[in-house]
Amino acid sequence: MIPQMAVVIFFTGKFGIILAGMAYDAYQKEKGVKGNLHIKLNKKMNSKLHFSDGVFLIQEKSWRFSMIKKGRIRYVEENGKKFIWKLTEDEMYWLIFDAETGKQISSKMNVRLGDTVVRKEDRERRKQIQKKNEELEWIKKRGFIQFKRAIREIAGKSKQYHAHLFVKLLPLVSFADKPLSLEGKPLNQSQIAEYLRIHQKVASEFLHAYVELGILEEVKGERNNEKFYRLAGKYIVKGEFEEKERYSVKVFQKQIQKVIELVEIETKKYINQQQKNKMELWPLSLLLTLLPYVHYQAHILCENYDEDFFKNYSTISQALKYNKRLIKQLTDKKIWREMTGQDVVKLSVAQQKKLKIYFDILKKANVIATFDGKNKMYIINPNLVFITAFTQDEQWTKTLQGLFTM
Repeated sequence: MIPQMAVVIFFTGKFGIILAGMAYDAYQKEKGVKGNLHIKLNKKMNSKLHFSDGVFLIQEKSWRFSMIKKGRIRYVEENGKKFIWKLTEDEMYWLIFDAETGKQISSKMNVRLGDTVVRKEDRERRKQIQKKNEELEWIKKRGFIQFKRAIREIAGKSKQYHAHLFVKLLPLVSFADKPLSLEGKPLNQSQIAEYLRIHQKVASEFLHAYVELGILEEVKGERNNEKFYRLAGKYIVKGEFEEKERYSVKVFQKQIQKVIELVEIETKKYINQQQKNKMELWPLSLLLTLLPYVHYQAHILCENYDEDFFKNYSTISQALKYNKRLIKQLTDKKIWREMTGQDVVKLSVAQQKKLKIYFDILKKANVIATFDGKNKMYIINPNLVFITAFTQDEQWTKTLQGLFTM
């Protein structure tokens, strides 16, 4: 029943709630009445509000109901049906019950004067942002190194052996332009040679080559001719790049240390199995070559690493199932060319054999896994490498994590 003294006000636009509150306060002062205001907005943020002493009427295009407020309980009649609204203890929601059966049928947010109304989509987006920030903080605490994709442009200019040695130095990388350090102590050239278990002359040649490539830079020590080394910051950093890259590749330092140890073990096994003409194996050079090709959403190694797989599909699995041409695969020839700098027309039998051994070693070291089939795909371990802290397809990430023991 609509009371005779009811005042009717129409509000349109996203400031309707503020205006309604101001109008109601003015109405109370003028009439000397006490009461409360209940607001409901439709999808277009348009509302028609009726209010008077203790009785509130809210009228929309398709429905109309009257409401009597008694404390935390409201008795509502809508289209001939009776309902009971009960306010939750935190006063955030109204629980709506069928007055005849007592069964809860729905709930509505309790909008009060001074409250900010947030759409469901906005709440979900805020939750996602909060989750992303929490994941990012967790990742930062673990410690990682960032690689720019442009590292692939210079990887082939390096010897395989040197690329292998460089990956072994990654656990030594420090923050704030500090030299390569072990347990907080910076390592000079001689100590780096000892850490890598190589001759000092070999270490000097390797370090000089990576200074020339712009990956490392020298830091003079206090003693005469003493040299330390740190990342130049152009392609690889621990922390943030001065010129940020949207889809830079991140590698967890503790995990890369475990990978290096496992790769060394597996490499020795292959070398010991060879009877004659023992092949020199530097499998970590393959890892350095593959890093720039990790897809930012799917962890698949491919040429189209920055393509949005969610553009036409809701999950990665769905995208792979319905689009057989989704993945632009890296060919063995391209991988070999970028790893060695050799622009070959076709890989020789020996080259094919070495590349296969490298992949096998990385598989056994929990770096990569394969999805075999008509179109074989290489997956990189998400526990070792990531692109963004936010996971859009959690089920896909969990599936990938299950492929690896590390």
